Amino acid sequence: MMSDYEILVLRELKKGNSDPERISRKTGLPELVVRAAIERVEGEGYSEHYGSKRRSIVTRDTLRLLVEVLIVYVAILLAMQVVPWLL
Repeated sequence: MMSDYEILVLRELKKGNSDPERISRKTGLPELVVRAAIERVEGEGYSEHYGSKRRSIVTRDTLRLLVEVLIVYVAILLAMQVVPWLL
């Protein structure tokens, strides 16, 4: 869930305004908060709504988490095969 300041920054980014100083002046938020919000929005990805469709932007963190989950899944499957054989 996004906070109010992240929503304000996201609106400005969608308008094409990517300068943190300009966004800070326009929204009244401190520049440090604006920079942190931009980093969070661009780093984590966010959902955009287009009419009734919802498109999710996939980021590196999401892909890294997916790979880690797959590795753990394969490790559990292998452990289930090996443990009964050892007993």
